[in-house]
Amino acid sequence: MIAFSYLALGPIALGIVEVHKWREPIGPTPAGYRDVAFRSGDGLRLTGWYRPTTNGATVLLVHGGNGDRQGPMRHARMLVRHGYGVLVYDSRGRGDSEGSPNSFGWDWREDVEGALAFLKKQPEVDPDRIGGLGLSTGADVLVETGPDRPDLRAIVADGAGAETWEDWHRLRGRDAGAIPGFFMFGTIRILSGDPPSPTLEDRVREIRQPTLLVSTGTREESEFNEMYERVGNPHVAHWNLPDAHHTAAIRESGGAYEARVAAFFDRELR
Repeated sequence: MIAFSYLALGPIALGIVEVHKWREPIGPTPAGYRDVAFRSGDGLRLTGWYRPTTNGATVLLVHGGNGDRQGPMRHARMLVRHGYGVLVYDSRGRGDSEGSPNSFGWDWREDVEGALAFLKKQPEVDPDRIGGLGLSTGADVLVETGPDRPDLRAIVADGAGAETWEDWHRLRGRDAGAIPGFFMFGTIRILSGDPPSPTLEDRVREIRQPTLLVSTGTREESEFNEMYERVGNPHVAHWNLPDAHHTAAIRESGGAYEARVAAFFDRELR
């Protein structure tokens, strides 16, 4: 019974939580930003904050699966210091946006489509100088959508891992650790009604814009990104920070994170 609870009941409960995550209240609009709203590719109303560029380039930021627009604000402030315009927004089912939550980002590609369409309508945005920075699930989503979005000129994927059970299966094969993922992702699919996203390893193979994969630690997150690195796509680079925690390298790397990410966007967007 203990084994059954570990392998099935616990993951099923976790899957239920992943599609019924509560929303945190959104705080006041930061100085220099304005409240914005736009439609996703499939018509949902999404909400966010936007700050115009001062260097001619703009970066779209996508938060993690359990977060909202407030999650990437430290990264937004970093980019603003270097002159970039930024758009942070609540993905479907998060913050003040319409829709149902899915912490693994299935269907978030539609939100990226709407965010890019919004940016292209802004008079100060150069459509040839738009990049993306995703955190955790947001990193997965940008890797997933990158091959279909040549208008996303450069991508930083910070904390990418597994978006689907197939991602886990490719890393772990048929060992016992894959069984809980099978039940969790199966629960998400049944309760959300969403089809799983494409397998990230395959999407990494198809990426054509410059992409920087950032991983932390020495276990699963780094292992996933090492697997993606082994695809051998020349457009994709992997940087591991073994002493940092998930998506926390921006504050734990002693300035190395800001230097490398800013230099990457400067090279590709400016």
